[in-house]
Amino acid sequence: MAPLKSLLLVSSGLASGLVNTCSNDNCEAGDQTALLQSHLTRKNELSLTSTGAAFFPKLGNLNDPHTRKSALLEIQKTAVKLASMDRSEVTDVVVEVCTDTANMLNETVLFAIIEEDAVDRASLVTAYDAFEQHDEQREAAEAAIATAQENLNQAAIALTTCREIETETCVNVTTCGIIEAPVCLECERCNDCAIEDSLCWLDHEIHQSWCVGEYTDSNLRLANDEHGLAWRVETESLFQRYSAEMERCHTVCANCEDDTEWCTTVVTTYVDRAAICSTKHQLWRDSACQFHSTATGDLELYQAGFLATLGAYNDIVARVMIEEADRKVEWEVLTRVICLLLTLTNPDDGAASSSENAALIDSCYTNDVDTSHLDIEYRPAPDMLDLPVLPPLPCGNDVVEDPIYGPPAVCAALITQHNTAATATCPCPDAEAISTPSLELGHYLMINPSVSVSVQDTLSQWTATMSDGTIHQGSISPIHIGAMPALTSGFFTDEEVADTDTANGGANGGIASAAWAYRQRELGSSAASGSMSLEARFALNGGMLYMDSAGTVIAVRELQSASSSLGQDVSAYMAFEPAKDVDTPTYETACPSPQEVVDGWHLYLGATHYCWTQNSAVSGDGWSCANGCFVYKMASTNKAFPLIVGGDEQD
Repeated sequence: MAPLKSLLLVSSGLASGLVNTCSNDNCEAGDQTALLQSHLTRKNELSLTSTGAAFFPKLGNLNDPHTRKSALLEIQKTAVKLASMDRSEVTDVVVEVCTDTANMLNETVLFAIIEEDAVDRASLVTAYDAFEQHDEQREAAEAAIATAQENLNQAAIALTTCREIETETCVNVTTCGIIEAPVCLECERCNDCAIEDSLCWLDHEIHQSWCVGEYTDSNLRLANDEHGLAWRVETESLFQRYSAEMERCHTVCANCEDDTEWCTTVVTTYVDRAAICSTKHQLWRDSACQFHSTATGDLELYQAGFLATLGAYNDIVARVMIEEADRKVEWEVLTRVICLLLTLTNPDDGAASSSENAALIDSCYTNDVDTSHLDIEYRPAPDMLDLPVLPPLPCGNDVVEDPIYGPPAVCAALITQHNTAATATCPCPDAEAISTPSLELGHYLMINPSVSVSVQDTLSQWTATMSDGTIHQGSISPIHIGAMPALTSGFFTDEEVADTDTANGGANGGIASAAWAYRQRELGSSAASGSMSLEARFALNGGMLYMDSAGTVIAVRELQSASSSLGQDVSAYMAFEPAKDVDTPTYETACPSPQEVVDGWHLYLGATHYCWTQNSAVSGDGWSCANGCFVYKMASTNKAFPLIVGGDEQD
């Protein structure tokens, strides 16, 4: 059902319009009374309710919310005519019928609105509770992913460590080293002069005997006396000991060599290491395949169910929002109609133009009607399980070219030379990468938040007064000038379009311009975490502002995502084309003052900033933002979503 038009006009304007209408139908107020009395005379077996139904032929349509809005307009016209009658023509029968009809509207129709409100509240609870069915699935997916992630982490650490060692084995062709020889103690003893009978000690003894001692004179050494004989005996023994020690030292010192140098080529070490790393690479691929299998299995199954529930929940929220807005207008109109009917029960006779009666009728329009009991708080959908950081597909790259897990690039020549490339079969050749759902806008229903909004003279900021008296402010997009007759006819009656008193429901010629009201920054993204009324949602998320030729805001609409138009008239929804890529200069043209994204779902899909633009310069092959676009800045790109339905783009 399209948003209900405002049915109330100022008393004088509506009464004037109804006189003209009844003149065309040849039904003056007095004729209506005569018709009612005649009907009672001819069919006196009917109850007063039946009589009321004959006089108010649309009464039967009030119980059906789909036909209630048109019935209300007709009933209100009749009520205004009756209240404006000359009191001298108001008979007891008229008073009784009006009283009976007023009671029926109060006890039946208003009660039906309350019941519909209760049903819608219950449907919201049921729709939200449907998310609980995914909690167990979510927990299972989280646990499975955590286990797969840990296994993959361990395999990745082992592989990268192995690759680091492999890099070292193929940097140089040859690697050499030194084996230090053990200390040769016996050889060192030969040269230690402090050790008796060492070769050095014996050298010293010979030197003393031949060069330093008393036998330095050769004549003494060759003498035949006892001294010469003693020297020869002693010398023979000394030289025998020296000869034996010299031979021994020569042997032990010859076996005491220098430190040994060793060298080996890289081939043996590299081939062995490459084989080890190839095995670890296969283990990593097995773990990566298991991770992707878990993600594409458990996670995708969870996400598919969650998104289906989310779509159903959004549709119910959108439907209830429209019906809530309708019910508030209906409640107000019915309350004022009942008030008008009950003015006829005033026992004081007099002309309709009397000041007392005029004041009584006027109060039916001017007294505030409280509809706060019909306010509904809407809970935001819970967050969907985030997509984990996924490894690359294990079979997506040639193992030689894999910069992270493949063999080092410096070993490329040796891979070919020694055939060390991995040859194992890929464990998951058909694996496909899972990705976050792409940002698409689709359909949005236009909801009336029932807030009073004004635009400052600077045309750069909006101010809204909420039902509780609080004031909210935010910036607006550039105002797009252009008449919108389709939206005007969807939002307003002909009388309202003709009425220039916008303070009393007039539209002052209809919609002449539009702009997007951005959210109030001071609210912060944390405000989106709790339940919100239509008013609060407008302050947080913003909405469309429609203005008359004088720049007065005459209609406000916020947007609610839905799977389709849900059968609404074109004036009640917007639909957008699939995403169009936008380069940085075009994005900057579209969004000179981009706004931060606070909606949790759009943040999840990667959007960071956005703006609304109606700029024909923002365009591409086959598309344009001349009729309006939402433009988003993503993590690595920019996207534009041109309006294709709604916003009066057909004019």
